[in-house]
Amino acid sequence: QQPYEDKFVDRKRFLEQLIENANVKVFDYWECVRESAVVSQHLSIVVIYTMVFQRLWDGRLPLEGMLALDGVLFMWWILCLPKTVDRFSLENVFITARSISFFIVMLLLLSPVMHTLTRTYSNDTIWALAIFYLVIHILSIDYKYINGWSDQRHTGVMAVNAATFSSVLLASRLPSSLHAFSLLALSLLVFGLFPVLRRQLKIFTVKGFLAVTWILFAMALALLSSLKPIIPVSFTIIIVFIKVCYLVILPEGSGIRAVLDDDFL
Repeated sequence: QQPYEDKFVDRKRFLEQLIENANVKVFDYWECVRESAVVSQHLSIVVIYTMVFQRLWDGRLPLEGMLALDGVLFMWWILCLPKTVDRFSLENVFITARSISFFIVMLLLLSPVMHTLTRTYSNDTIWALAIFYLVIHILSIDYKYINGWSDQRHTGVMAVNAATFSSVLLASRLPSSLHAFSLLALSLLVFGLFPVLRRQLKIFTVKGFLAVTWILFAMALALLSSLKPIIPVSFTIIIVFIKVCYLVILPEGSGIRAVLDDDFL
């Protein structure tokens, strides 16, 4: 017979080998700021794109300037994209130039059709649909790929399609088919190819990635400053709010887990 009751509990040794939060990583606010830079960066890109459209639509940005912007980005992409492969060579440059040129030519040929695609729709409907699809783009883009957390290829197909459809809607309100082509080409370069370069930049240098984030954020604020003062202030608050959210809710599988101490809670 045992010398103690069945319900006996040794208070000194009870759960002494229990390990709490064994696989949890504790981190601070600034780590969240660094890891959430990809979201802030993409929001800034979307704002810059929409403000470029607004200036192209109301005539403050001339067509020649828009085409020059597309040309500069086109040449930059041709020179930078081949560096994302293991071996940089002139052959890779020519392959990249041929691939991008094919899509640019297709856009040029299809732009007259896309320019008149939604002529029967009212402006309010176009604005609402364009905003709706841009929100879908922001929510569905593969941030893990851009941030270098995933070794798989870019899987944000839905995000690219949403951005493309939103661009088609916006391009249909521009004065001419050439204006529509310039905006669609910018959409292809920014939403289709830029995520690949941003991923490589994050892998190569985190400081450079953060510097690009600050530059894009400053450009977005500069463009928003022409609107009502509440708009750039609201955009800044949204960016700061994203940092705070990373302390509480983070994408599953991101490799980071938020831990708040008991005093904070």
